[in-house]
Amino acid sequence: MSSKKKFVDVRVTSAFVVAGAIMKPGETLNDVPMSDAKALEKRGKVKLLGYASDPADSDLSELNVAELETIAAEFDIDGADRMKKAQLVAAIEKAEAQ
Repeated sequence: MSSKKKFVDVRVTSAFVVAGAIMKPGETLNDVPMSDAKALEKRGKVKLLGYASDPADSDLSELNVAELETIAAEFDIDGADRMKKAQLVAAIEKAEAQ
């Protein structure tokens, strides 16, 4: 498992407080650690927008299916929600090449 942290950009959907600052709906937060973003998404506080760093900079095979589905959505890959990991990797690599 890679020790490299993954960061994402998120859009606030429901207000919450971080370090004394109020995050309001509609605001975009950049470079949020994936673990924090997933926890906030699970609580309905944010919507994941995409990876803060270029997905091409990372090895797609190191990502999990949920992360690959997020990238696939950015490329508008049809049927990504029904693909297995290897299929997602191939479809994303094909989309990146175009």
